[in-house]
Amino acid sequence: MRAGMTRPVTTVLLAAVLLGLTLGCSQPGPSVDEPPVQKSMKLTPVVDGLSPAHRAEVPLLEMVAYTPPSTRPGEPTAHTSRVYRDGSYYLLQSAEGAGAGRWAYLSSVKPEGITRLEELFGAVCEGSDPLYGNDEGGSVYRVTTPGCTREFVVTGVPSGDLARLADVTDIISHNMNTIPRGP
Repeated sequence: MRAGMTRPVTTVLLAAVLLGLTLGCSQPGPSVDEPPVQKSMKLTPVVDGLSPAHRAEVPLLEMVAYTPPSTRPGEPTAHTSRVYRDGSYYLLQSAEGAGAGRWAYLSSVKPEGITRLEELFGAVCEGSDPLYGNDEGGSVYRVTTPGCTREFVVTGVPSGDLARLADVTDIISHNMNTIPRGP
């Protein structure tokens, strides 16, 4: 392969992996003539580590951030987090070869942060821009708010109507309660 072909091939491979991981559960944006169809989404099936209440609840957000492999060929590394309506914030911990993983409660997002996330997701659900990206990684945003259950697959940096999704991490981090110190 020629040296100049690495980035386009990597972009295509990353997009294929992201789309392959979500095949059958992505919902395209609504057309101008049709209201958005509400479908159930395929969330990460791991429940170990979630509180009993959260095992039965659909999260406000499940975000899967993919980072491309940097030193060896293979699938991108996935980092998964969830935010629930009560503000609980979990990270999915997994060890290589150790099975599906376990959710770890990290902290909570303040009520004003939850409100901002709900407002942002409501605005993004109204748009239907195509997805653009590059080979710098990607994210899957699984959103459940009143009137909107959608999955957004973004390869690279979100653009157009979906550019607002870049604010999700800032909203969470700026509205996170202090993480208690360990012993």
